[in-house]
Amino acid sequence: MRGFLPSLCSPVSPLILETSTSLTELLFPIAVSTIIDMDAPAHFPPDGNQNRTGPIIGMMIGALTLSCIIVGLRMYTRYFILKSVHWDDWTMVLALVLHGLR
Repeated sequence: MRGFLPSLCSPVSPLILETSTSLTELLFPIAVSTIIDMDAPAHFPPDGNQNRTGPIIGMMIGALTLSCIIVGLRMYTRYFILKSVHWDDWTMVLALVLHGLR
């Protein structure tokens, strides 16, 4: 056990410590080598301005529509079939309305 303990306390690799110039390069070798040059000119997308506002709004409308359908079917089931609507159902309707107003 005595010979095992000093090997745990020894440095990982003296060669790495000698060749690296700073502690940051030792700890983060990939991050240091891929630093972005802030003085370089900006590169624009190859197809010009790629505005994705339309697809994002379409996905939001689709998700809101799907949510309305699901909440509507749940309320229909609770009110007409089970004949018991509880506070959690009304809370879900309130959350849907508030999300739709956002």
